[in-house]
Amino acid sequence: MSDLIDRGWNILQQFRFPDEKIFFIGFNKCGTTSLHHLLTRYAIRSAHWDHGRLATSIEALHHDKSALRRYLTRATAYSDIICSTKEQQIEGNRHFRLFHELFPQAYFIFNDRSVENWIRSRCTHHNGTHLARSMAAWNIDANGVKDIWRQTYEIHSIAVLSYFKEHPRFLHFRIDEDPIKLLIDFLSPSFVLREGGWHRLNVTNRP
Repeated sequence: MSDLIDRGWNILQQFRFPDEKIFFIGFNKCGTTSLHHLLTRYAIRSAHWDHGRLATSIEALHHDKSALRRYLTRATAYSDIICSTKEQQIEGNRHFRLFHELFPQAYFIFNDRSVENWIRSRCTHHNGTHLARSMAAWNIDANGVKDIWRQTYEIHSIAVLSYFKEHPRFLHFRIDEDPIKLLIDFLSPSFVLREGGWHRLNVTNRP
């Protein structure tokens, strides 16, 4: 019964305040699947990866703010905004400033972890196919891909933490250190989530 009440509250909140989005602006392999399932359990409409279509759609529309805003009305939460193919590599979280411009009442969560553990996790993701696609797209070896990922992480991290410094609707959430209660409390002014709904999913085994 408690879950039904919580879900009902969240459904009502999304109807009443449609511009209160939740953007996870970390990278894939930073708890995005687990976070997506936590939100959907409590009836928060969450758009997650969609086989890269989420990232490619946002990338295609990012020069047309009105069109992108319309596109982003379809869900409340967005995570894993990445597309990795042999032809292109899109890290859609780089558009966080645009998301904030379009939805100033949104919550922004930098889901983060140790950069070296993140790189190792990416390298073994889907039996190494993510790494292989990146090597093909950039025509470089594995070490070159790791260097690009490391640089991308550093640039993005500095930009996010600088842009959202002391912003009341920003949370730097370390999935490898912070309790889920920190995130639940952060979203509690608008949404109800419970610690019992949190489970770690899609965890890549370390080599």
